[in-house]
Amino acid sequence: CRLVLDKAQYEIMSWEYDHEERITSGEALRAALPESLVVCPVTLESYVLDVDSDSRQLVCPAGHGSIELMEE
Repeated sequence: CRLVLDKAQYEIMSWEYDHEERITSGEALRAALPESLVVCPVTLESYVLDVDSDSRQLVCPAGHGSIELMEE
């Protein structure tokens, strides 16, 4: 799961750079990335994009971890 989160982080940052737009919702996340990068490979549960005023995290709902999405 951690490898998928790492790959998703890279793909999100690349997509945002190319489109000059931040992904701030789960719907936008699923539209921007292939399904293999938006679900836990173990449980097939969709990752949760946790957004607040200071940060964004991609979180595995099965408890396999999370990854901080860097801002530009």
